[in-house]
Amino acid sequence: MDVALVQGDIARDERGLPYLLQGDQELLQRAYIRLQGHRGQFVYDRELGSDLYLISAENGADQQAIILARQALGGLAQVTGAQVVQGAQNTEITVQLQIEGRPYQLQIVGAAPQEEG
Repeated sequence: MDVALVQGDIARDERGLPYLLQGDQELLQRAYIRLQGHRGQFVYDRELGSDLYLISAENGADQQAIILARQALGGLAQVTGAQVVQGAQNTEITVQLQIEGRPYQLQIVGAAPQEEG
């Protein structure tokens, strides 16, 4: 079991106690943390995280996102696809994955678009 996180804070139930996750929900939270976190930024484990935040929506970005997501997740989940879309404020990456044969999607926010010139 793992404590549920909401916007970086511990989620609490109606009694004010930490809300616990189990099963697929626990694994999805772990996958999200690994995908959204920047590789090398967590002091206690420099391998935790991904480099997805570096991707911009270019030719081949979807395939690059699949490779980086697989790297970050290791054996936690099977990555089956990814889609990279450049928004006005940042790059949005949707990662399709399977946990114990069940499909899920996680949306990751990448870096802001770079200005040219």
